[in-house]
Amino acid sequence: LGQITEPPFPIQIRTGDIGGPSAGLMHTLAIIDVLTEGDLTKGHIIAGTGTIEPSEGRVGAIGGVRQKVVAAEAAGASHIFVPVDNYPAALEAPRERIEIVPVATLQEAIEFLESLPPA
Repeated sequence: LGQITEPPFPIQIRTGDIGGPSAGLMHTLAIIDVLTEGDLTKGHIIAGTGTIEPSEGRVGAIGGVRQKVVAAEAAGASHIFVPVDNYPAALEAPRERIEIVPVATLQEAIEFLESLPPA
């Protein structure tokens, strides 16, 4: 992966009701999924949160992680990416089945997705 400042084609992200930088990781993964062959999630419902630092792909801390874990499970996600710094708080969220996956970088998130078996 590399950084480009002027892509050779138009990119438009419609965020709807999403506000703030905490969707940075998931927007980045969505763009990668569109631009690469195959299904990055392999049919799994994956949620996530975290800011993204463009130059090195570091995933930054966010607010409200416990609520985001609960909402992701209610929406049917099997896994949720959370920033490493938010992992202890995420573990405090009431949940039954969702797996909380701490990530420090975009690359760690990609490697986790690549390790999943098909759903």
